[in-house]
Amino acid sequence: MRTNNSLNSFMIAINKLNSALHLLGLDQNTKGILNFDSSDNDICRLETVLDAVKQMKSIKNISLEGNPCWLLPQYKIELLKHISSLAYLDGTEILETDKTENLEENSNANIIFYCHRILGLPEPPKDTKNVQTIHLEVNFPLLVPPQDYIDQPDTNQVDTQVQDKVETKEINDKKPRKKDKDKASKTESNKKKKGNKKYYSAPDEYNPKFEEHNKWFKTETMPWSKIIEFPPVYIEEPENNLVSLRNCFRSLVPVRIIYKKIAPPGSKLKPKGKASKTKEKKRTDVPEQDNEEVGDAEIVLKRVTLASFYCELKTVNWSDTSLDFYWADHPDIGNKAIMVNGSLKTLDYSGATESVIPKPAYPKTLTCQIGFGLNRN
Repeated sequence: MRTNNSLNSFMIAINKLNSALHLLGLDQNTKGILNFDSSDNDICRLETVLDAVKQMKSIKNISLEGNPCWLLPQYKIELLKHISSLAYLDGTEILETDKTENLEENSNANIIFYCHRILGLPEPPKDTKNVQTIHLEVNFPLLVPPQDYIDQPDTNQVDTQVQDKVETKEINDKKPRKKDKDKASKTESNKKKKGNKKYYSAPDEYNPKFEEHNKWFKTETMPWSKIIEFPPVYIEEPENNLVSLRNCFRSLVPVRIIYKKIAPPGSKLKPKGKASKTKEKKRTDVPEQDNEEVGDAEIVLKRVTLASFYCELKTVNWSDTSLDFYWADHPDIGNKAIMVNGSLKTLDYSGATESVIPKPAYPKTLTCQIGFGLNRN
C-alpha cells in the first residue's frame, strides 16, 4: 500500500474519541502532516496523543482544546517538551516565554473562580452592633453527586397568586385626586434621584438546615466598600474526574451575590419583653440561646440574595488566565451575564496605577465582574 505523503492536515474534532484511540495508525501516513485537530473529544490521557503525534516530525499546529486532558496543569508544558516543532497550540501562537515556565509537581486539575470586583452596590444600613458582609456563591451542579444536592427555592421568584392579588387591588383602587398628583410626582422624582434600590430590606432567607447542606462554592466574606474585591476560589473535583470538570465548561453556571448580617462572637441575645419572646417563637430557624454567651459560634441574623444571574461557559484557551463575564442589575441585561474578550482584572477603577488606558467610569448600578479559569502552567 502506497503512503500518502501529501497529507498535511488531519481533522478529527468532535467525534467522541476517547483515550483508547490508536489514532488510526497515523505514523504510517503522516510524515508531512502540519495540522492536527482533535479538539472537543473525550481524550483523558495526554500520553495517548503524545505517543502518536511525536511521529509527526513536521507538525506545527495541534488543537486539543475541549478534551478532558486539556484541563491538566501540565497540558501546555508536556506538549511543548515533546514536540519541539510546535508553533501553534489550540490556535494560539507559542512564544519563547511559554517554553520556559516551570511545572508545579503534584498539582491536580482545578477550576478557579475569580470575582474581580463588585461595584455600584449601595451601602448597607448603619449597624454598629453587628457585622455585615458580602460574598459570592457559585454552583457547579455537575460536581455534586445527585444524592447530595439539595435545591433551594428561588427567592427571586414572585408568588403568582400574591402578585395577582396585588395587581387586582391596584386596578380596583381609586385614582388619585388631581390635587395629589403633584405631590405624588415629586415623591417619585425624589426616589429616582436617590436611585437606591432596597436590596437589604428583602425578607430574610437564612435557613440553617439548607445552609448545612449548601453545595454552592463560596468566596471569602468581605465588608462593604465602593469596590469589593475577593481572593480566587479553587474548586476541586473530589475524585479528580476530568470529564466532569470539562463538562462544567459546557454548562450554565449560576452565581449569586449574598448579604449577611451576623452577630459578633460572644454576643448575647437578650429577649426584650413579651414582644421579643413572641418574635423568637416565630423565628424557628434561629437556635435558642437561653440568654447565654454563644462563644465563637456564628449567629446569622439575616441573609439576603442581593442578585442572581448565570454564565454560559465555554473552554478557556491555555494562554488566558480566565474567561471573564460581567453582569449589571439593568433590564437590558437580564439574568445572563455577558462574556467579554480580554481580562476584566486589568481594569483600574481607582486610578491608583499608571496606565495608558483611561480610568473606566464607575457604574451607577450594581455590577459584578467575574471569571473562570484553570490552574495550568
